[in-house]
Amino acid sequence: MSLTENNVSVLMLMGQHCSFCAPMMQQLTALMKSGQIAELRIVNIEQSPQLAEELGVRSVPWLKVGPFSLQGMRSKSELEDWLQRAADFSKGGEAARGYFEEVLAEGNIKLAEQLIAEYPQAMSGVIALLADADAKINVRLGVGVLMEQMAGEQAFEPYIPQLAGFLPMRMPACVAMPVIIFR
Repeated sequence: MSLTENNVSVLMLMGQHCSFCAPMMQQLTALMKSGQIAELRIVNIEQSPQLAEELGVRSVPWLKVGPFSLQGMRSKSELEDWLQRAADFSKGGEAARGYFEEVLAEGNIKLAEQLIAEYPQAMSGVIALLADADAKINVRLGVGVLMEQMAGEQAFEPYIPQLAGFLPMRMPACVAMPVIIFR
């Protein structure tokens, strides 16, 4: 991937006493030198705590790779995957789907909500997970929470026809039972 293919910016928050931060900085710097990162900003939260507070960051290393907020240590191959997902984000829901799958598996609804709030089109990734019968139970529960929270939002309206297509396929028992009882 060259710089012309990937115009992704990365923000890293680190701490002086973080044992994972130095290796991450080295990996990110190498990725920038190879042209896989267009812009890299590294902020020491011990020197600039206001940014961490503003972003709601409670632990480091923390990254913002394009539209995606990531917590914890990442390998070079994981970073390359996230850089590619960030570069592909504007092309459709698959990049967002992978992000939602990861953060919902970790139980981090807040990060999923933040992505949807900033990029409503990311909801297509939630819809893709809804259609995945093999998704982990914690991911499926997270999808349910996101769907419930988004139900009254205007950004949710474009997805209603797509959701209607799922009803004949998999109508949950909690919905099917009242239909059966009242017929």
